[in-house]
Amino acid sequence: MMTLEEFKEKNYGKRGNTERDELEAGYENFKIGALIHDTRLEMGMTRHNLQKK
Repeated sequence: MMTLEEFKEKNYGKRGNTERDELEAGYENFKIGALIHDTRLEMGMTRHNLQKK
């Protein structure tokens, strides 16, 4: 069993490597989207409601 950090280093290289930096940036964007999604659902909003705000 390996840690997530070990997996990323093995498959994408160390931080500072272009491929790894792209992976990390994509993950940050995913987290922001997931937070927006969860908050929207907690507030009982649809995507359409959110778009209007």
